[in-house]
Amino acid sequence: MLASRWGGVVGAAALMLCTAACSSGAAGPKSVTTADAYSAAIRWYLTTSVATATTTSVPGSPLVVYVAPESGKAISSQTQASVVKDMSAMSEVVTVRFADARDEVLQTEVDDLPVKDGAVLLLVGEVKEAAPPVDVTVDIYRSVNDSHEYTMTISGSGDLFEATQVSEVAQG
Repeated sequence: MLASRWGGVVGAAALMLCTAACSSGAAGPKSVTTADAYSAAIRWYLTTSVATATTTSVPGSPLVVYVAPESGKAISSQTQASVVKDMSAMSEVVTVRFADARDEVLQTEVDDLPVKDGAVLLLVGEVKEAAPPVDVTVDIYRSVNDSHEYTMTISGSGDLFEATQVSEVAQG
């Protein structure tokens, strides 16, 4: 009887050790979240020649970048907070604002429908949250006559993701 109890205790301990060992290192790479993709797209945009200080309010003020999902679905407050945190070190360069739909940030009384405040809109396609790399489409929109659509691959590890393999798909 003592041997069967001892065998049960040893078996349970072995199962616990195996479970702990197997789960601790098997996490794999962090998935690219919607916030990671938005932040990577903003950082990429800021490095392009297309990114010019177009904010008309105060010369030398940060560039205003609106981010909206192409789907028109609301951006969660958690995603917004994560992007703001990711971009906080660049607050002197960029002010990030969010919209749920493209039309929310357009000057509808002007013929070519420019973005409000002389800003730019990054209209981001659906982000399939998965391990990197993840492909995303981004439309850089200033007005009907100034729009560029790109596809980009979001790559990276840990907490830093970046847009790589960027290709322009269309220009409007």
